[in-house]
Amino acid sequence: MNQYFLTWKKISQFQVKTQIIELIAKNSLKKEFYIQEFLKRFNLSNKKQTQIKQRIIEAISEEIKSQLIQPQFQIIQKDGSIRKIHKLQTQDITRMDLIYLYENVDYKSLFQQKLKTCFFVK
Repeated sequence: MNQYFLTWKKISQFQVKTQIIELIAKNSLKKEFYIQEFLKRFNLSNKKQTQIKQRIIEAISEEIKSQLIQPQFQIIQKDGSIRKIHKLQTQDITRMDLIYLYENVDYKSLFQQKLKTCFFVK
């Protein structure tokens, strides 16, 4: 696990990091994050909500750096429209209801691993 997710100073940091870990751990290549539902947990001022959104972006960026998810997203906006974006910004989070993250899968190494287990199992 990325060291980034092992430390926090505020409970909101912990909540964001835990949410992203839970999201990434889902057994699906396409991860659904109902971002507005998550944000409803925080009864905060606009300034503090912006900080939470920045923490979400930071946590997702860490997963991209770790190559666990792809640097592209599909978002469903509050008005129902669908957009594809490559970089998250706080104003995007304000307008979105749902974000899809896509897990990186190294099919070549998975295939090679499967071949090894099929042919070299004693």
